[in-house]
This record gives sequence, structure tokens and C-alpha cells, in this order.
Amino acid sequence: MALSLVIETSQLFDNDFGDFDKGIVFMLASVVRPETIEYLERNNRLYTIALKSSTYQFQTFTKISTGQSVAHMAYDFASKIGVENIIFIGQDLAYSKEGKSHPQGYLYGEDDMDEEGKFKDGSKALAWGGKGYVETNLTWNVFREHFQNQIPKLEMMFDTTTYNCTEGGAHIEGTIEKPFKEVCEELLKEEVKRPFEPLQMPNEKFITEYLFKIFVYIVKLFKQADELVEFFQSKYQSIFDLAKSSLNAESEEKKFLISQACKYIDEVKERVEIISKTSAYDEVLHPLLFQFEYSIARIYVLVPKNEDEVNEKSYLWIEKHLEYLRMIVGHIKAQKEAIDQNAINIVSELEKRGFKERLKKLEQRIWANKL
Repeated sequence: MALSLVIETSQLFDNDFGDFDKGIVFMLASVVRPETIEYLERNNRLYTIALKSSTYQFQTFTKISTGQSVAHMAYDFASKIGVENIIFIGQDLAYSKEGKSHPQGYLYGEDDMDEEGKFKDGSKALAWGGKGYVETNLTWNVFREHFQNQIPKLEMMFDTTTYNCTEGGAHIEGTIEKPFKEVCEELLKEEVKRPFEPLQMPNEKFITEYLFKIFVYIVKLFKQADELVEFFQSKYQSIFDLAKSSLNAESEEKKFLISQACKYIDEVKERVEIISKTSAYDEVLHPLLFQFEYSIARIYVLVPKNEDEVNEKSYLWIEKHLEYLRMIVGHIKAQKEAIDQNAINIVSELEKRGFKERLKKLEQRIWANKL
């Protein structure tokens, strides 16, 4: 499995182990760097891609949670394919006694995760076996806490048992802590028979139906993008006009116009919240909202001392939200364009199957709100 968000991680796959990899299927998250795929294909390795986000995930197939790291993804996958006993090995999530982040012989060195000490923050975690504490960092603690949320849920759903055999690392709540040798002797008694039974590919009828579902979903996304852009551009113009009119207005009228502009701003935020629960465009708008809220916090906490300062704060608030609206529209358009570029293969495949006219009719019905 691989996430490989950075080029350095991709290079871990730039090798050839010959027959050792025969019959092994590498599972990649959809955000994986293209170099990882290039290295796998160069050495004729089999791979499949799991969606990092559930935005475009249809419930026809079981969703694999990619989590915070490749280990979380592997653990979720193992649980869902029916593995009864899952062993953690190498999940130390802590520095060694010598302060090293990686084992000797690691491609990028023993201090790869702590170049010049910039990752060390003094964090501590309960040690493996519950005796004493080990040095860790905030990132590894997030990984550990994600496991601790993940383990009880998956064990309850899939009746799995999880062992942590990473002696010297951090304690992971919910696992059975035993030495690796002891667990291997206890559980690995039967020889694994390879090759495994091959998976059954879906039939042509299923594939065609699935492609149509995706096509309909994509066209609806295009329609929704245009509707959202129209809504946000309309709100932008209304807020801009109100703010402009208020500049030369008398005191009471100024207050009214500014309050109306702020009311529209609230409507914008409410719409973004709805999108975060119901729309694929949350993929770009949710991170944007978080970033924006942090940037306007300094305005929110300002305490004006007189009416002029109240107005100055209000105008600054409006100005920042107008900027936010421009970014919203730009991000929606960019996501729509990206979806369009990547939908070409789906449309092409359906046209090859003789459904060109049916696609046109479906598209017309969707835009006419009849589907």
C-alpha cells in the first residue's frame, strides 16, 4: 500500500525485487504521486487505486478509509477483507532511545523525520507495554489517536483482533501487546497457499450501468457548479453594491446598508455549510473556509471604541468576505474544469459501447430538471 504524497516516498518504490513481488497487488491512494505509478509499472507490478475521498464513491463497492497514513489504510483494508488477526509491526510512532526517527539503513537516513530537530516538540506518550513514556511528536500522536478511534470500531464490525508487536514504541490503546516472535508462533501455524483465489470481475452489464451512474452524477455536478457560481456571484454583487452605497450615506442609513450586507454574508456562509454536507464541491470549499476563518479571526476580535472604528471594522469585514466570494467562485470553476477533463474517458467508453444518443438525451433531461 502507498500514499506517497511526496517525491521522496515515491522513490521507495524505485526498485526491482524480481519474483518476490509476483502476485502482489499494490494499493495506492488516489492522491498518490504519479512517480509511484511510474515505478510500479516499470517493474511490471500490479496495482489498484483507492479513493482518498468519499466524494465520488458510489456505495456499490465498500469504501476503504485511507486515514492519516498508509498504515491506517492497510488496517482498514485488512479488517474489511476478513482478516481475523491483524499484527502491527514497525508502528512505533515514537523516537528511539537514541532519538532516531527511523531504523538504521532507511533510504533517507535515521533522522529523516527530524531534520535539524524541527519535528521534535517534547511530546510524550505511554510506552509499549504501559511502562514509562517514550518521546514522540504531535504528528505521530495524531496517527496513534486515529488508530485508537479506528480499532474498536473495526473490531466490533468485523470481529478482528489487533496485536501491537512494536516493542520500544508507543502504546496504542485497544491492541494486545505481545512480542512479534510470540505472536508469530501462536498464530502463523498454517502455510499460506498462493496464488490466492482470483477476484471475479463484474460483467459487462454491470460495468455499463455503473458508467451511466457516473455520467449522470458528473452532469449533475456541472449543473450544480453553474447554479452555485450564479448564487455566489449574485451575493457578491449585492454585498458590493450595498457597501458602495453606504460610503456616502447618513449615519442611520449607513448602519442599515452595512447590516444588510452582513446579512448577505451570513447567507453565503450558510450556503457553504450546506455544501459541506451535500455537495462534491465541498472538496475545495471546506479547506478554503477553514483557511478563511483563521484569516478573519483578527478582525472579529477587534474592539472598536467609537462609531468610526465600528464602520471601519465593518468595511474591513465586508472587504475580506468579498475576497472570499471571489475565491469561492474561482475554486468551483477550477473543480468543474478538473472534473470535465477527467470525465472524457467515461464519455468516450460509453460512446464506444454505442450509447452516444442516449448520453445526449440524459444530459438534456438533467439540465431540464427532469432527472
